[in-house]
Amino acid sequence: ERARGRTYDIVVKLRLDEEICAPLKHYSAFDWNKRHEENRIAVWARNDPTDPKNVVVDDHLAVMPRRAADVYLRANEELLTCAPYDAYTPHCGWKYRGTECYLSKWLFLND
Repeated sequence: ERARGRTYDIVVKLRLDEEICAPLKHYSAFDWNKRHEENRIAVWARNDPTDPKNVVVDDHLAVMPRRAADVYLRANEELLTCAPYDAYTPHCGWKYRGTECYLSKWLFLND
């Protein structure tokens, strides 16, 4: 962005160990005006295997307005809080406490 002298309108973040084998929807298919007004981040999500009603944030893919990207891309700062294990329970419905839990808690507190 610095080299171009301007920022992107939309930021797409994909995990480094992933690849997309089919095209994403064209950006015009999303209601970006609404997303921009809400300053929301669209993330991939899945159901908690122990409770299908509980939707859990997935860190594989995220699409967001540029101004929300600063929050999402700083989620690593959650690790610096050294929060106790139980602090992540509301953000992860199952026993696994991995990257999605850190991301979910960070977005909950900063979104």
